[in-house]
Amino acid sequence: MPMSSGNDTGYRPENVHQGDDKVPNTPLKAGIVKNEQVLIIKELFKNADFTCYANNSEGTVMRTVKVTITEPNHNAVIENLRPNTQYFIRLRANDQMGPGRLGNPASVTTLKPASRPLVTIEQGDELLVEPMKPFELGCNITRADPMPVVTWQHKGRPLNKGERTLYMKMHIGGIIENTVFLCVAENEAGKSTKRINITVTGPTAPERIRYQVDGDKVNLQWEPPRIPNAPMVGFDILYTDNPDLPEEQWMVKHIDNPFDHSATIFDLKEHTPYTFKIRGQNRLGKGLLSRPFNATTWVGARPPFVTVTPSDQIVKKPSNDPLTIECEAQGVPKPKIIWLWSGQLVEDGKDEFRVYDITPMNANDRSISKLIAQSTTRTGVATCQSYTVYYTKDPDQPLSEWNSQVVDGSQRNLTVHVDDEDTPYVVKVQAATDDGDGIISEAYEVTTGRKQIPLTVHLEISDPPIDDSITETEVDPAQPIHFRCVAEGRPMPSVSYSWLPINSTESGDEPVPIPVSPDPEKEHRYNSIKVYSTTATKRILLCQARNPDGTVEDKHFSLLIAKPGSPPRDVDVIVDPDNRVTLTWQPPKYPNGEITSYNVYLTGDPSKPVNQWQVFEVKDPSDPRLVFKRGELEPESPYYVRIAAVNPAGEGLLSDATHFSTVSGAPIDSPRDILPSVAEDNSVNITWFGPREPNGDIKSYTIYFTPDDGTADEDYKNWPRIEVPSTEDHGTITIDKDQYNIKPNTPYKVRISATNDQSEGPASEPTFFETGSGEMPPVITLSPPNNTVTVDPRGSVSIVCSATGLPQPNVYWILENGERIDDKTLYLSNLVKDVSATCRAENKAGKAQEVVQIQVSGWYASILSKAI
Repeated sequence: MPMSSGNDTGYRPENVHQGDDKVPNTPLKAGIVKNEQVLIIKELFKNADFTCYANNSEGTVMRTVKVTITEPNHNAVIENLRPNTQYFIRLRANDQMGPGRLGNPASVTTLKPASRPLVTIEQGDELLVEPMKPFELGCNITRADPMPVVTWQHKGRPLNKGERTLYMKMHIGGIIENTVFLCVAENEAGKSTKRINITVTGPTAPERIRYQVDGDKVNLQWEPPRIPNAPMVGFDILYTDNPDLPEEQWMVKHIDNPFDHSATIFDLKEHTPYTFKIRGQNRLGKGLLSRPFNATTWVGARPPFVTVTPSDQIVKKPSNDPLTIECEAQGVPKPKIIWLWSGQLVEDGKDEFRVYDITPMNANDRSISKLIAQSTTRTGVATCQSYTVYYTKDPDQPLSEWNSQVVDGSQRNLTVHVDDEDTPYVVKVQAATDDGDGIISEAYEVTTGRKQIPLTVHLEISDPPIDDSITETEVDPAQPIHFRCVAEGRPMPSVSYSWLPINSTESGDEPVPIPVSPDPEKEHRYNSIKVYSTTATKRILLCQARNPDGTVEDKHFSLLIAKPGSPPRDVDVIVDPDNRVTLTWQPPKYPNGEITSYNVYLTGDPSKPVNQWQVFEVKDPSDPRLVFKRGELEPESPYYVRIAAVNPAGEGLLSDATHFSTVSGAPIDSPRDILPSVAEDNSVNITWFGPREPNGDIKSYTIYFTPDDGTADEDYKNWPRIEVPSTEDHGTITIDKDQYNIKPNTPYKVRISATNDQSEGPASEPTFFETGSGEMPPVITLSPPNNTVTVDPRGSVSIVCSATGLPQPNVYWILENGERIDDKTLYLSNLVKDVSATCRAENKAGKAQEVVQIQVSGWYASILSKAI
C-alpha cells in the first residue's frame, strides 16, 4: 500500500521531479492514497532541501525515482509507478553544505489497477410493460474496483442520488410512452453505461369522447389516442348498467377498424343509466381506458299505435253542430298524424274541416290530433244524387199537398224562406237515386224564429296596415298582428280566430274565442275586442263566426314570413378537457326558405344588449356547428350563446340563451419524480419530470416550498414560490439559500405544479428534504498568489490573505516568533534574511492555513544574515 507521513504544515511541493523532468504537482490531499500509483511522503525536517529516492528492490537499484522538495514543503508525490509492486523509500536532507546521509528504507506496495465497472440490467435490453403499470429495473455491477457510484438516469437526468453499491433497484410507477432508462456506474477507472428500452404495449386513452342518446341506443364519437406507441388495430367500448362490477364482467363492443372513430351501441335497456369506457388497442396490446362517462337511455323505436275517440261507429242526425273526432298515436319516434275522409286527405280549412294538433308540450312519444267537421251533415261515403225536402204547417194534410223542394245530391242542407215567424213546421226528407226514391224520413218539427239576419264575419287588421286589395302581406317573424273580428247575424254569433296553415300536411291552431259586444250604430252587428297574434311561418289568419244558422269565416289570404320564422333548435354544447368548445344545433322548424348561414352570438355577460355580443358566422348551413379552439375562450369562465338562422331575406329569431362554462384546460396531472438535493452551503437543487398528461404545451413550472415544522399554511398556494419558465417535459432549479432564506438544520417540503397555455395544473404530493448546518470550512486565497515571495535586501513585502467560508472565517497571521497579527494584510519591511509567516482562517466548520516563505535575494543578504 502507499504510505504517508506528515508535518505541521500539510503543504505540497510546487513541483516534483520524475527522472530529470520537472512535472506539476498532482492536487491530492496530504495523507490520502488513491488508486493512481501515487506515493505521498512526509518527514519532519526544518530548513533543508530533501531528496527522496524510491526503488523497487532493497539494495539493488533497478528503477530509481528522485524527487526534490524545497522548504518549507515536506511532502512529495511520486507518479507512474508500477501497479501492485513493492517499492522502498529513502530520504535525505540537503543544505548549503551539501547532501546529508540517506535515511533507512521504508517499504510500500502500490495498489492493483482500478477496473472500470461492468454493468448489466436484469431485465435485458428491452422490457415490455402495459401503460401506467408499475415495474422494477435491477442494475448489477461486476468487476468494479473500487466500488462505483451507481445512478439510474432518464432523459439525461438522474432519478436518484448516487450510491456506492454493486446492485441498485429502481421502482417505476408507470409510463405511457416508449422510452429509455440508463444505469450508470462510475469509479476512478471510468464510467460504464447500460441502457434498456421500455416498450409500452398499448396506447393512451382515446380523447374528446362525445355521445348522443337515441332511444334505446347510444351514439359515440371519439378521437384517437395522443400517444399510440405502435400502429393501431382497433378500439373496445366497455359498458354496463352496474358500474360496481369488475371490468372483466362489463359488456364489450369491438371495433376492428382503427380508422373508425364512432360507434352505436344498440338494444340497451330503456330508461336505464349506463356507464361507458373506451380504450384503444395497437398491435402490441390494449391501451388505457378513458375516464368513465354516463348516459341514460330513453325508449326504443316503436311502431305507432292509434286510438280513435270515439272508437265506435258514429251515427248522428244531420245538424249544424260540429262533429269532433280525436286521434291519439303512440310510438317512437313521435308519430305524425294525418286524416283521411273516405280515402281522401283531409286538409285543414277545406271542405268545412279543421285539423288541430293538441299534443301536450311535454309529450315525447305520442301525438294527439283533433278533426272537426263544422256541421254533421254527411257520412263517410256519399252516394246520393238528390234529396226531396217536404215541409208544411199542417202535418195532417196528405204528403202530396206539402210544400217540397228538390236538392242536389251533393248538398247537405237547405234553407227555406217563409214569412211566418214563431210558426211550427213539420219537415220530412226523401233521398233519390237513379234507382228511384228512397224511404221518407220521419217527421221533424221545426219552429221558425224571428226574421233571419244572414250570418257574416269580417276580419279587420289594424297593424300592420294592410290594403284590403292585397291578398299577401309580409311581416317579420313573431311580429304582433293586431286585428278584430266584426260579425253580423241573428241570433248573436260566437266569434273566434285561428291560423290556417298553407302546407296541407300541417295542423293549424285551435280556435281562440274572442269576446264580442253589440255595435251601437247598427243592430245585429257585433264587434270583438282588439287582439294580437303572431306567426312563425306563412299562414292564413282566419276569423270565424258561428250561430245556429251555421258557420262563416273571413281571412286575410296570406301573411308571408320571409325571414326564418323560428330559432334553431336543440342547441348543444360540448366542453372538452382541453377547453375546446363545440356548439351544435338543428335547423329551425320554420326556415321560410333556404337557410344560407347561421349567426352565433356569444357573451360572458348576458345583461348586455345582443348587439354588443360577439358574433360568429357559420357559412355552411349543411353542417350546423361552431368549434372554439383551445385558447379562444377564457378558462374557467361562464359564457352564454344564442343562435339565429339566416336566409336570403335576412336573420331570423334568436334562440334562447344557452349557458355553459369552460374548464381550466390545465395539465391533468402533476409533475413527478421530484428529486431535491441539498448542497453543503444549504442551496437546494431540485429536478423533476413534467406531467404525463400536459393537456397542451407546457409554459412554466411553479415550485412551492416551506419548512415542514407545522407552521406552514395548509393551502400550498400561500407558500413561497418560484416560477420557472420552461417548455420542456423536465426541469431543474437551484434555490439560493440567501435569496429565499433557507434555514439551517430544518425539514422542508416542496410541491411542484405545471402550467400550460391555459392554466396551472395540480401540484405534486409533498416531497421532503432537510437542510444541514450550511457551514463551509475556510478556503484561503493569497495575493500575490505565490507561497514563496522574493524581496531585495532591506526591502519590504505586503501580502493579503483573504478567506471564504460559512460562517465568514476569522483571518490572522502568525510570524516565526509566535507574534499574532489580527489583520488579513501582512506588511514586513527592512528584510535582511529569509523569514516565513503563516496565514490562518477559522470558523465553526474548520480551520485552514497557508505558509508563505519570504526569501531575501543576493549575496549581500547572506552577508547581512551572518552579520546579524
